[in-house]
Amino acid sequence: MPITGILPALELDIAMNRQRHNLVAKVIDGDELRRACEKIIEATRSNDAKKVRRYLNRFSQDVLRVCTLPGPEGYSAVTSAAEHGHVDILRLLSEANVPLHWNDEHGWTALHLGALRAHEAVVRFLIECKVNLDYKNREGWTALHVAVRKGQEVIVRTLINAKANANAVGPEGWSALHLAAAAGRRDIVDVIMKGRAGWHRANPHVQNSHGATPMYVACQNGHSAVVEAFVGTMEAITTRQRHGWGPIHVAAANGHTQVLAVLLNNSAFVDFQTRNGETALYLASQNGHSDVVMLLLKSLANAELATRDDWTPVMVASSCGQTAVVKALLDSGRVSINSQNSDGDTALHLAAAGNSRDTVALLVQRGADVDRKNNQGQSAIFAPAKKDFRAVVEELIGAECDLDLQDANGMTCAHVTAMQNRDRVLQLLINQKVQLDLQDAAGRTPVHVAALHGSRECLVILNVAGCDVYQHTSDGFTPIYLAAQNGHKKVGFTLRV
Repeated sequence: MPITGILPALELDIAMNRQRHNLVAKVIDGDELRRACEKIIEATRSNDAKKVRRYLNRFSQDVLRVCTLPGPEGYSAVTSAAEHGHVDILRLLSEANVPLHWNDEHGWTALHLGALRAHEAVVRFLIECKVNLDYKNREGWTALHVAVRKGQEVIVRTLINAKANANAVGPEGWSALHLAAAAGRRDIVDVIMKGRAGWHRANPHVQNSHGATPMYVACQNGHSAVVEAFVGTMEAITTRQRHGWGPIHVAAANGHTQVLAVLLNNSAFVDFQTRNGETALYLASQNGHSDVVMLLLKSLANAELATRDDWTPVMVASSCGQTAVVKALLDSGRVSINSQNSDGDTALHLAAAGNSRDTVALLVQRGADVDRKNNQGQSAIFAPAKKDFRAVVEELIGAECDLDLQDANGMTCAHVTAMQNRDRVLQLLINQKVQLDLQDAAGRTPVHVAALHGSRECLVILNVAGCDVYQHTSDGFTPIYLAAQNGHKKVGFTLRV
């Protein structure tokens, strides 16, 4: 069907390109045609205008096929000339009515290659020939995208002044501004932002497929100079990406202190929360960025503002073993050391569960309650005892925690270690004279639990400690019976011995 005049310019170019490609495909069977194509490509590559002119005259009836058919390396005469910066060759091809917008086997046009290689003269000539400035290669990039990605400021300026679409998006919705922001090229950002007025004026608030704006990308990569170019509006500072993070969150999470300072100096809300309730202080604390934490505290960030799960900055820092951050938060005097999250855990619970002895020691020194129970009725020593974190267990023993404390199910630390067969931790507890006859809600002592779970090494220790291996549970079961019932024959033998 004929191409009508109502198609947009870009669609028209693509449609014509496909028609020509189909035409060429039908006649690519002559060896002479292929040899001619290779010869003219070689002539364009070597900038031999005399040879190019001779070939154009010789194949005047087939000039379209000769000059647009890809050679062995995938380049056509047009794209080969553009890549090597040979403007005079391109002019010869244009005078012979060879279409300069034709893409080669790689999906690149002459304009793409001129931008890629920073051949300003080539780009200007193609603009004069009114090629489509916004044509995308197979990857989805325009010549402007290519120039930005290669950091070619002069080419970017040339294309922007020629009214290339600054808002065209490539793969995953990345615009030219996104690319410049990610690379930290303030000079290119300024060129794009100061482009001519009109529909193609760059939109600094455009979001890519992940919801990130150019400002967000700049903050993510720590480019404070680029951030300064975008902070003129509150929209730029507060726009969230898909997962609910704003520029201040990603800057804090990545430890970019200078970027954060720029944001705060331009009225960014220091306690701005993500959809999960995380603040910049929370994210910086989680990742151990002490300098960022100090800056945020100096900017009067709320150190007690919690997430949806009631986690505070000191909790997440303790959980991740960020001792320096925990110290900075405690030194601020604005932290409640024994506050509890939705699971009832305190910072001490979380530090102990994370096997951070230094953080545990600091929290104990600053007055953390070593016997505070969480929602399961367990104190801080339960988790490290269960996980065999002996150094942390020793630290809490030194803090004189209650080793006989029973949880909501009546279990003590001795029960927990027996269940997991943590024989070395159990020995530490026995050395502290813990009670080994305490029963849980089912009437089981640590020896019952060890037999039930086949914890042979712990049973040996409990035997030596003089535990009653014939004691009955509330249901009348002995340790030997529980071992046999659960198929632990070797454990049963240990008990009989």
